[in-house]
Order: sequence, then C-alpha cells, then structure tokens
Amino acid sequence: MPSFISHGIIGYLLFGKKGIIYGILPDILAFSHYSVGLIQNYKDIPFHKNVIHWVPQSSMQDIDWCLYRISHSLIFWFIVYTITGDKAVYAAIFAILMDIFLHKDDIWPGPQFLYPLSNYVYNGIHWFSVLGMVITVGIIVFLYRLPQQKIDDFINRLP
Repeated sequence: MPSFISHGIIGYLLFGKKGIIYGILPDILAFSHYSVGLIQNYKDIPFHKNVIHWVPQSSMQDIDWCLYRISHSLIFWFIVYTITGDKAVYAAIFAILMDIFLHKDDIWPGPQFLYPLSNYVYNGIHWFSVLGMVITVGIIVFLYRLPQQKIDDFINRLP
C-alpha cells in the first residue's frame, strides 16, 4: 500500500532515519508473506491501474491476516517500546494511529488496533480518497514546517 511511503516520511520528520524504518515496519511486516508469495509466483502479480487492488483481500491467506493484525496492534508496539525503550518506535505507533482513521471498511478495513484484546475496527475515511490525501499531505507539510525544536520538545515529552 502506498500509504507506507507517507508513514516513512512522517517517521523521518519526527525521528530521523530510524523513524523511516519504524514508520514503514507495520506495513512491511503485515505484507511480507503476501509479497514473498507474489514474487515466487510473479506471473500472478495483479498489475492493476488502481493501486487499491494491489493487495486484493481475497488473495490473502490466514497467515497474512494474522501478520496484519499483529503488526497493526498498538498493544504489540507498546510492548516493543517497553522492551527497547527507543522512542523511534513511536513512528510505528503514529503510523497505526493514522491507519485507524484513514481506512474505510468498504475498501480496506482498518487495523484491529487493540489486537489481541479486541477485534474492534474503526470505519474512517480511506487514505486514497481526496480527503484522506489532504489529511496525509497536511500532516506531512505541518511537520515539515514545524521548527525542529518544537518536534524535539514533543518527542521529549513522550513517555
């Protein structure tokens, strides 16, 4: 999903190079098994003009859904943060927070962000809609224009 690019950009603006990695990690982990399967069966790659259909839900296996639930769980990332103590993990948490509100059930369901405690999914607006793109680009522009000292102050206040 192309939204992982915006997650990487936002992660970078907040936490530098390490933020890129953590920002895209939820999507990388979620779709790693699916992507490996596509590469192994390259003739079956769905080259659609519409990027929403790049990962058709009907092609995802149980393992793919399991990886999506775990990698998009705030519980999982708070555990990772507790173990590592690395504030750059918040880039993954911010990416998931964006995904919670920027996914729409009829296109692609949002993450079960409290998995395994709950399977609740918020039905928001899709990131590929005009409003979703405006919100995403707005966040990026806001962070880009924000003085680095303000960003550092914000990050230092994170637990």
